[in-house]
Amino acid sequence: MLSTLQPTFASMLPLQPTNSDLASCYVQRYDDLQAAVKTRKANTSIHEFLRRHWIAHGKLEGRNPFCHSSTAADPREPDVGRAGRGHPHGNEQPPGSRTNVSAMDHWRDCSDRRYRDMKDQFERFGYVYYSSCSLRRRKQLLPSLAGFTRDKLGSLGTGYRAQDGWKQVESVADAAADRDINAFLAYLHDGKRATPFQTLNFARGTQQATHSDVVHFDTLPTRGLMAAVWLALEDIHPTAGPLVFYPGSHRAGLWDFPQLGMPNAMPAEKKTSYSRYVAKLKGVIETLGLRPSYASDVARGDAFVWAASLLHGGSTVLDPNRTRLSQVTHYWIDGAERYWVPRTSGPNGPPHLKDERDWSQLARLAAHHAH
Repeated sequence: MLSTLQPTFASMLPLQPTNSDLASCYVQRYDDLQAAVKTRKANTSIHEFLRRHWIAHGKLEGRNPFCHSSTAADPREPDVGRAGRGHPHGNEQPPGSRTNVSAMDHWRDCSDRRYRDMKDQFERFGYVYYSSCSLRRRKQLLPSLAGFTRDKLGSLGTGYRAQDGWKQVESVADAAADRDINAFLAYLHDGKRATPFQTLNFARGTQQATHSDVVHFDTLPTRGLMAAVWLALEDIHPTAGPLVFYPGSHRAGLWDFPQLGMPNAMPAEKKTSYSRYVAKLKGVIETLGLRPSYASDVARGDAFVWAASLLHGGSTVLDPNRTRLSQVTHYWIDGAERYWVPRTSGPNGPPHLKDERDWSQLARLAAHHAH
């Protein structure tokens, strides 16, 4: 199996970001930070150590357009005076229109990043950071989402989640159906509409093993027509177990069971089969020498957008007292008609389809927000 993957990666590996490339803005890589934390004096609190560490080394290493610039205006402030610079809401044509995609190239998000640059980043590396102005203008939305997530999960440890909270709380659905986010996803996919079908809320870092979303759910009749948006509901600290991901890995296939030489499992076998998948994928990553990046130090209200088959997971939580309040919304792209669960569909049986009632109401709400 590795011999078939390696040629695919041979041309991709030079694109793996370095500390000076688009994908990495911070002076310290997360694994360097982990090592540094272990060297702190026993009588120094982890919070005090990190405060000194970041002051000593500086927070940013460059003026990269994909970094959160320390000199930029606070993105949590109201959007003022940006429409004339190509801001989405300064354009009279509807966002996400199939006929208007090229006209959106010069638009900018609420952190002043140009759409065309972000699309190039997304296509090359499989992820991009995005700041929605329509979400930020709704002053009570982020506090409501954070409150729901904290109340639901705050007393629990790592790995717990609230799935499809949109069925309980309107703000979860509103974030999933956010106008700017949905229009930006359409732009990234050449004008094809993005439809939310699932939400997950997290109070803490998941420490989840590296995986591809396509293992857990996928689209039919065409596979892999999906994207995901991870929304920070508070400022994310590097010790809270930030998202770990492998830039460019989306270009090497779906990373599902069959690609690793494994059959899809029957429902009764899903736990042991998934453990084998995780172990095998870890071995492939090590053999190919793929290098991880970390979505650390993400500001409240910013989003991390990734392609369906980008390899990702949850990194180690260094400070168990820190929360990592966030919401993930999964979307399918026009051309998908249903979604299913590959890893519980069995090697020879029919696909394990999800009930339309699990997602249809959220899809209708998103369509309403778009108009």
